[in-house]
Amino acid sequence: GEIYNITAWNEISNKDIVEKILKIMKKPSDFIEFVPDRPGHDKHYSIDSSKIKNEINWIPKFNFDDALVQTVNWYIENKSWWAPLIDEKTLHPQPWTLNWT
Repeated sequence: GEIYNITAWNEISNKDIVEKILKIMKKPSDFIEFVPDRPGHDKHYSIDSSKIKNEINWIPKFNFDDALVQTVNWYIENKSWWAPLIDEKTLHPQPWTLNWT
């Protein structure tokens, strides 16, 4: 078997993604709250998916921005699915500092 890296060839920062989500939700950018990075935070991932493109001509089916709109809308429309999974530890700004036992 082969190993392939798969990406949509569109590097984007977490902050830019959050700004896009807020725009989709029609919320102001001052909703963003910066918190300290978690220990061992990886600052950047750069994935090369040229192997899968060259070998089997794979290309993404979805544009990132369009798929993000669909994803955000799904979460808005399906709160009953995800809301029970959220607790105070999940929402804590530094969950890695909490005692999880």
